[in-house]
Amino acid sequence: MKVYIHVPFCHSKCAYCDFYSTPRNEMMEAYTDTVGKEWTSTGGNSVPDTIYIGGGTPSSLPLPLLDRLIAHITTTLPLREFTIEANPEDITSEWAEHIACHTAIDRVSMGIQTFDDDSLRFLGRRHTGAQAVKAIETLRNAGIRNLSCDLIYGLPGQTLEGWKSNIDKLISLHPEHISA
Repeated sequence: MKVYIHVPFCHSKCAYCDFYSTPRNEMMEAYTDTVGKEWTSTGGNSVPDTIYIGGGTPSSLPLPLLDRLIAHITTTLPLREFTIEANPEDITSEWAEHIACHTAIDRVSMGIQTFDDDSLRFLGRRHTGAQAVKAIETLRNAGIRNLSCDLIYGLPGQTLEGWKSNIDKLISLHPEHISA
């Protein structure tokens, strides 16, 4: 069984995103506890083998709240995969090392979208292409060995050469999975 847990918090709303999200950080603690209560009330019925924490931007949760959320949902059985979505601007050495060393999470799915800084600004993203590359390096240095990266194609003004440049750049960084 696979379980998706939506964390609806983001630093800001990206122009292309259709998922529910809010920048209201004051709701994070109550939301985390509510997910925990829901998990406890229904969690005994089935045991997942895959957990995906998506959003929103789960990496925007402060580490103590992320730990609390994980404590609520972790099962005693080994998981096939435990993924968290992250944005490049949230990837610090502290965050990456915490994920790699102190949680059961074994896969990070990162929303790069493009390495072109003009396109990133158009999309309302908060990182640069260089920060995305640095985030991948930071995750790898912390021990994350299963990395998925998202790219967007068909952006207004994007050329075939621009798309090829994004693909070539990402392939050179060796993620285990690419979503487009």
